[in-house]
Amino acid sequence: RLKQYIDYIEKLDVNDYTPNSYNPLDDKYLEAIVIYNCDTSTQIEIDEITNLLISKISLLVGRANLTNLSRVVREILNVDTSIYTTKSINELNIVMNDAQTVLKDLNASQNDVDSLCNYLKSKYSSLVLKGNKEQISNLVEIINKLEYEIYTSDTIKALKTIKTSDYGSRCTDSRQSQRMAWRQF
Repeated sequence: RLKQYIDYIEKLDVNDYTPNSYNPLDDKYLEAIVIYNCDTSTQIEIDEITNLLISKISLLVGRANLTNLSRVVREILNVDTSIYTTKSINELNIVMNDAQTVLKDLNASQNDVDSLCNYLKSKYSSLVLKGNKEQISNLVEIINKLEYEIYTSDTIKALKTIKTSDYGSRCTDSRQSQRMAWRQF
């Protein structure tokens, strides 16, 4: 029975398993070879090492598939960060640093990699675009050129509120300013 486990372990590819799970098996495997090849080994020693090999085999952890996380990191590295707010980019960078660390971690579990990948995607999709002041200026210019007489008084009131308000000083994020301006319509 010991020979069967020795043969089984010899066929394993070390690259398929995390070092933290494979190295203890490898240590016991080397010990098992010595016991197997020793003419004076007792049945108790053979049974003990066989049971240890079985135990270590059951604790093997496959290496995580990093393909998706790698792809997401590469995509994000190509993003033009200049169009997003500093705060949202800083938050993304924290997760990117974690992702790059995990990509180098040979002992990372698949669950950790998948969770981090999903969190990274979430942070990426949460990036906040910087406000476009030129767009707001163009809208104000359009409002100034409107023929007020063809609109209801409520619409005109809302337009005048937008036109005379200084949303830039009331909001730290100009995208929020745009949202506030559009809500008034």
